[in-house]
Amino acid sequence: MTVVTTTFKRPDYLRLALQSLADQTFEDFTCLVCDNANEPEVAELVASFGDRFEYVGRPENLGLVGNALAGFQAATSEFAVKLDDDDEFDERFLELAIGALREHPNAAVSFGDLRYVGPDGEFLPAKQALEDGSREPIPHGY
Repeated sequence: MTVVTTTFKRPDYLRLALQSLADQTFEDFTCLVCDNANEPEVAELVASFGDRFEYVGRPENLGLVGNALAGFQAATSEFAVKLDDDDEFDERFLELAIGALREHPNAAVSFGDLRYVGPDGEFLPAKQALEDGSREPIPHGY
């Protein structure tokens, strides 16, 4: 499994996303962290998570879609998944996703539910999460 994580000047969020990967029950994965800002601080952060995490600094900003596409093109595994730098996977996400895909070999995609988390770390009802204004917009140039 290859996990493609795109990022742009949000190391605090990225740290949480990468920690959610490090905590996975399924450990046979590689994470490509594709950095559109090419920042040394992010490279150091990624290296701190170990050999399963690879930093890919972009010499030019490819934009969100271009950066993700380049990450998926670099993936060499049978399966790949996108983890945004401001998201976190439940600790069994990869295990369950891989299990579902292997159980249903004709399936092209596997997905799960989504939970919104407020600034205090509490889960929010979806309607409240969209209306409370606590979510940050994607920065220009991402």
